[in-house]
Parts: sequence; C-alpha cells; structure tokens
Amino acid sequence: MKNNDSLSWLGCGLSAVFTGLQTEELFRIIQLVLTCLATVVTLAFTIYKWWKKAKEDKKITFDELAEGANIVSKGIDDIQKQIESSKKEVSDKSEGEK
Repeated sequence: MKNNDSLSWLGCGLSAVFTGLQTEELFRIIQLVLTCLATVVTLAFTIYKWWKKAKEDKKITFDELAEGANIVSKGIDDIQKQIESSKKEVSDKSEGEK
C-alpha cells in the first residue's frame, strides 16, 4: 500500500482506539459502527484503486489477484481487531465498575 493508504488505515485504527475511550456506552456503540463503516469505505476504495491499476493492461494476472486478496484479508483483519478491541475495553470497564 502507498503512504496515502497507510494514513487511511491509521485513521481507522485511531478511531477504534477513541471508540474504547468513550465513557457512555451508547456513544461507544455509535462510534464503533462509524469506525467499522469508515474501515469498509477505506477497504472499498483501496480495492477500487487496485482494480483500476490491475485492469490497465486489460488483464489481471495471478500476482495481481494475490495482491487483491491480501488487501481484502488485511481489511477484514483490521475490522475484526477493532471489534474485539472494543469488546475487551467494554468488558474491562464493566468489571472496573463492579
């Protein structure tokens, strides 16, 4: 990924961290949904740019397909990490309140 893409993914990661820092549960849920939505949009745009670059020579090679699968895999992993991180922070906060 280029520097441009790295900044997009960094922004999604920071958003996930801020989701865990929310004090109100309702706001945390809303921010988690928005974070996941932003990550999906970033993933879709990254895939679009990959597709456009891969189709420049009017055929997609196996290496280009592997690169596309790697992009999708990283995006899915990022979304899963955000959700698991938020779940962990919610459970840690609820245990601390007891």
